[in-house]
Amino acid sequence: MRAFPQCLWGAGAAARLPLPSSSPGAAVSIAPDLLRAAAYWAMLGAAALAASPPAAHFSVLIRGGEIIDGSGGPAYRADIGICHGRIAAIGNLQNARAATVIDARGLVVAPGFIDMLSHSDAALLRNGGCCSKIYEGVTTEVLGETASVATAGPLAGVALRRQRSLFAAQGVSVTWRRLRGYFQRLQRQGIRLNVASYATFGCIRESVMGLSSSVPTPAQLAAEQAMMAQAMRDGALGLATAFSYVPDIFARDPEVIAVARVAGRYGGIYATHVRGLGNIDAGGIQEAIRIARAARLPLHIFHLQVDRNDGRQAAGRVLGWLERARRQGLRVTADAYPYRAADNSAASMVPARFRAGGAAALLRRLANARLRAEIVRGIAASARRFGTRRDPAGWRQEYVISIARPSDRRYLGKNFQILGMMMRLPPAQAVARLLRREGGSFGRMFFNKSAASVRRIIAAPFVGIGGDAIDADMADNDGYAVPHPRYFGAEARILVWAREKRLFSLAEAVHKMTGLAAHTLQLHARGFIRRGYAADVAIFNPRTVQDHATYAHPWRYASGVEDVLVNGVPVLLHGRVTGARPGQVLHGPGWRLGWRMGSPNQARKRDAPPQAG
Repeated sequence: MRAFPQCLWGAGAAARLPLPSSSPGAAVSIAPDLLRAAAYWAMLGAAALAASPPAAHFSVLIRGGEIIDGSGGPAYRADIGICHGRIAAIGNLQNARAATVIDARGLVVAPGFIDMLSHSDAALLRNGGCCSKIYEGVTTEVLGETASVATAGPLAGVALRRQRSLFAAQGVSVTWRRLRGYFQRLQRQGIRLNVASYATFGCIRESVMGLSSSVPTPAQLAAEQAMMAQAMRDGALGLATAFSYVPDIFARDPEVIAVARVAGRYGGIYATHVRGLGNIDAGGIQEAIRIARAARLPLHIFHLQVDRNDGRQAAGRVLGWLERARRQGLRVTADAYPYRAADNSAASMVPARFRAGGAAALLRRLANARLRAEIVRGIAASARRFGTRRDPAGWRQEYVISIARPSDRRYLGKNFQILGMMMRLPPAQAVARLLRREGGSFGRMFFNKSAASVRRIIAAPFVGIGGDAIDADMADNDGYAVPHPRYFGAEARILVWAREKRLFSLAEAVHKMTGLAAHTLQLHARGFIRRGYAADVAIFNPRTVQDHATYAHPWRYASGVEDVLVNGVPVLLHGRVTGARPGQVLHGPGWRLGWRMGSPNQARKRDAPPQAG
């Protein structure tokens, strides 16, 4: 491959290039890359600016692709020139040269996909983000939903100790307390993908109150608000809650609203895993709307779904509630993933009152015969929620998908009915015993949704895509997990659904994973193929792109995505992962705003709650 000088193009900031007749508009301007190119233009001098432009040189040139730009509009054919990590030109660049030329004829060129819900907090530090999401065309991961898994924080006290344990289980040491420290470590180590994060409410509450189920005192609430303010200045997108898990499950409206208002003052959003998740009678959707309205900030709902047994009209009812809130002026969006099954810790089947205090407290209660009997009844009631006509108790809808003890590997991939048979116990008692053996938690997958409800929700125009998974490397398959297939296929499957199920056009599918996500998350100059925007690009074959992971055999990468660029640098080139780590931290609005809002001492005074009297 012949190397050319990078990022030198024709004189004049408004040199014109013709577009093919099939593309919208008659011409496109080539603009210098923001401030970095300004110095170059200044050196050219007035005489050079008046001269005829030489052939353009780019760092990367993408030739002849069908551009789907992220807006939801129709595709058009054009070349793309990339310089300094930005899209510098779009049009007919037949005379241009570049250090790297990608032939995209017959392929779709789209903005890189934004995974609106990821749990790769530890994986990004372990290997820089590799490789399942790259093979799907993902260029940005969004973290921070829940403290029930390894998450960046912010952290103090009990939360810090618990997160140290969760990260250590994935081979990562925790060396930070604030989001700022986590972001700095990502950049220092290098990451393949871009990263953004919410402030995790569970970490904030646990840092201040431990895993208590009590209501915070005024002093504790003030401490939570101060942590939220600092997280926003560190670059959080907003506040995220997860009401299925400890400690979020113990929080009520006044506490969450008070903390969310701080996020709102910095321009953040409120994102939530709603209480009761798919159970529409649990009031979780109404609670989310109520909190966002009271706190005066936009609402985003993680993995929107409805339980299969709530009836055929359940998806329509939930979408109707959200549409009504949108019509009434609340900015509401959601994400979802294209699978009938969900997954989480089997501890979530235990009634909330027995989870107060965390895993150690749960283990003590499981050791008490009277309390264990109550816990077993709660586990059975949880399973019945997803029962079917042929499986009314629901045990065949529930599966063991990850464990920690070598002696328990024989249970992997087994449904809970078989688990009970293997242990010679009723299934609910078998689950309780496995919880005790595994230290209070093990991975569980459960089939809770109908295919029709999943399709209807994902087709809604305000619903984007969140994989709700960890970026997985097949080299990490150590035999202790049979993960949900969404770890390897969520975004690719959306493209397949556009091709085969015709739920939406390919342009609309791309929009859900790009423009819609960038607008929802307020990611500046991302999510679209436009001049001056970050060169996050996914190039795929629309006829062959395919997810291959199944429930029985999940450890399979997607195929059909040929090239992926992150900030203008290939991380996947001709179907092979490169060694490049060009990812960046994408800071939320408070990071920019914080520089204009005074010193840290002034900020602490400003964010402190008003004093009584």
